[in-house]
Amino acid sequence: MNRISALVASSVFALITLVACNASTTNASDVSSPGAAPRGKAVCTSLANWQSVGVGMDATQVQDRLGAPAKIITSATSTEYHYERCRGFLKIETAATETTPEKLVVINVEGVVLINAVRGVTAVTSPERIDATIRCEFDYYNHTEEEGFCRDSSNPY
Repeated sequence: MNRISALVASSVFALITLVACNASTTNASDVSSPGAAPRGKAVCTSLANWQSVGVGMDATQVQDRLGAPAKIITSATSTEYHYERCRGFLKIETAATETTPEKLVVINVEGVVLINAVRGVTAVTSPERIDATIRCEFDYYNHTEEEGFCRDSSNPY
């Protein structure tokens, strides 16, 4: 009988602790990144902002970190926030030869956040870096695409 009472008491204590930890307005997964940028810039380009989006966050917390999405797709159970042109790369499509110049193309990569109506954020697909045959990465965070500022190994910032 004492074992059953102890088991029930410990289960009740664990339940109270879990409820108390998740009862605040800040979600337990709401991690803040000290490098997260203010919303005034193109924040979806900053890796620190993407890393600060955690499972369980609500839509407001996501927008506080990444800004307003470019496209929203809603279904009965979830919402997808699409952040287009978050990162851009100048990719070498065809290498130069003796007779032809190098052919370059601009590749823009988007990020997607999946938000469940009940559970909050369930998946984050951040805009990953393209490593294969790139000439440079556009700095959309500090410059617009029209300015053409590219970061590469010889010009990191």
